[in-house]
Amino acid sequence: MNKLFLLITLLSIAISGNSMSIFSAKETILFSPVDGIITYKNEPAGKAIVHRQVKYNDEVYEDSAETTDDGHFSFEPIAKKERYIVRNSFVAHQKIFVEYDGNQFLIWETAKREEEKNSELEGKNLSFKCELTDENRFVHLMLNSIETKCTWSG
Repeated sequence: MNKLFLLITLLSIAISGNSMSIFSAKETILFSPVDGIITYKNEPAGKAIVHRQVKYNDEVYEDSAETTDDGHFSFEPIAKKERYIVRNSFVAHQKIFVEYDGNQFLIWETAKREEEKNSELEGKNLSFKCELTDENRFVHLMLNSIETKCTWSG
């Protein structure tokens, strides 16, 4: 009898349109929107190719963008609709690297631990300035550690 009651309760929540519905999908942000400026020896790195990659649940999502003459690039968010009642831990492994002047530079690597937009930087926009000749450094936040060549506001 208890199992039947639980099933009826779950179905009524799902049908009522409650945000906890097991039939509706929730948007999970695997990689927040990114924009930035790439420089090389403090000059804009125009026509560089910026590659973004995220690994999540054994799937790989990738896209690329070419910088403008002033070194600017941008990416829309990478999102996935998911259905779940109780989520196991969320981890999306992120990388951004740049191809420029015959070389490849890692400018961002982290493990995103929350599914919300901009959680990589604890709510701050991913708006970067990245100097390719800088040494990579580690930035340690409350939930994330980031290897990067980039700086950001805040």
